[in-house]
Amino acid sequence: MSTKIGHTPMLELTADTSRLEAGLAAAKAKAEGIASLYELLEVIGQLPNDWKIIEVQPDGVMWRNKRKRLLVGASIMKYGDNKRWLHVSVSKKDQTVPTWADMSNVKQAFIGRSRRAIQVHPSEERHVNIHPGCLHLWCCLDEDPLPEFSHVVDGERTI
Repeated sequence: MSTKIGHTPMLELTADTSRLEAGLAAAKAKAEGIASLYELLEVIGQLPNDWKIIEVQPDGVMWRNKRKRLLVGASIMKYGDNKRWLHVSVSKKDQTVPTWADMSNVKQAFIGRSRRAIQVHPSEERHVNIHPGCLHLWCCLDEDPLPEFSHVVDGERTI
């Protein structure tokens, strides 16, 4: 038996409120996803014409470059330092590991020439390998947290 408010039983109001809250939560998540996708596309900017979007997900975008036979996924997330990090995953259609030239080209296209990016080699106990032919780059969008690693050797700056 349910209590009535006017002509509507309380049980129905509770169910309607739960559906409304669920709908609002879904709409908020979708809006946040759209905002993060917009931010991602804004950060990456104009890509060369040979990069085509093949998939859009709530947390990122996948591109394909048929000529270079590369797949790239990109997203922006906050990690333990509460800073925004651009994460770029790079793989090849034949599942071989991307070359230095592949990674450099992707870094320039997706992260930019003026930003620094890092590739992490975790300790063995923290290493997770979901796709053996996939490499990753990260770039902090809020600041450059990396020290200057270069030094001068025989009169030339090197890293």
